[in-house]
Amino acid sequence: MNFTSEERIGSILAGYFENPSWIVEEKESGVNNTTRYIRMDGELYVLRIYENHADEQKAAFEHAVLHALGGAGLPFAVPQPCLSREGGTYVYSADGKLAVLFRYIEGERARLDVPEVARSAGEAVGQLTAALQQVRIPDAPAYEPYYDIYNVHPLVSRKVLWDWLDEMGGTGMGEAAECVRTALTALEQSLPELLRLPVQLVHSDIVYGNMLASGDEITAVLDFEFVTPDWRAMELGVFLAELFPPDSLGSPEAEEACWQAAERALEGYGRAAALTEAELQALPQLVLLRRLVLVPHFLGRSLAGVEAGDRAAYYLAGFAKIQRLIAEQGLRLTALAERYIRKEREA
Repeated sequence: MNFTSEERIGSILAGYFENPSWIVEEKESGVNNTTRYIRMDGELYVLRIYENHADEQKAAFEHAVLHALGGAGLPFAVPQPCLSREGGTYVYSADGKLAVLFRYIEGERARLDVPEVARSAGEAVGQLTAALQQVRIPDAPAYEPYYDIYNVHPLVSRKVLWDWLDEMGGTGMGEAAECVRTALTALEQSLPELLRLPVQLVHSDIVYGNMLASGDEITAVLDFEFVTPDWRAMELGVFLAELFPPDSLGSPEAEEACWQAAERALEGYGRAAALTEAELQALPQLVLLRRLVLVPHFLGRSLAGVEAGDRAAYYLAGFAKIQRLIAEQGLRLTALAERYIRKEREA
């Protein structure tokens, strides 16, 4: 049976309210799930309909982390799920989609290309890292760490990924495909050393769309769907990768603006958190790993029919750009990190 968008939303809201009367407002939303902004009884809510999965365990793990962070005294907001009429934190739509309702958090999408905002955002990443270090969730994590790259998406095994790279090599993207093959081999070889890095819960997806700001200050960090144990420094690696978007790479002026934002972000991070020498040295690799993971992630979404096929190709080309940047200027990133971030003694 096919349901209209209105019928689906109505069936979800009925799990939270008796006889709800609502309207949908148009605002920005993410790329992995369906997000709708719901105005009801003078209040604004954010409705997330999960497209990646319908796994209660994954939602429960995410919501347990959010509950813990809600009492951590962070200087910015994190989402808190509304309770359903049955007392849970999620419901199902009439067509079987897992869904969660959050109260709307005020703020504008953070402009991370603005150095002052990047500094505040970097500090928020450090503050969140420190807070998550204290969070203990007894349940099994819902997602694999970044370095488990052949389990990033259930449809993309090692063979599927390497076969696809061979196919892309015959479409004029041979150089980009070879960059990814080289990076995959390097990751496999460096894993024994990298696995010594400190591990804790990380957000895993701190990007511009998941941070809100008022002026230069970060007011909220959103979308904890992918929270999972991983290398502690991976959080900063993910965030730094966001500061070097593919469309800015290749232009000296645009790249220098990215470096200015990255320096301010590292300065901010250093105000709130410390890393070991090994973590500081690994940052260029972690930036690459973030971009590398996007290739199998979007390939899997394409194979699952929830993403256009050219999105995986876009991230394939984007990885080649960031690999070139890190090859040429990775030492600059390490030097900036060591300038601003305090060194923690190795365990």
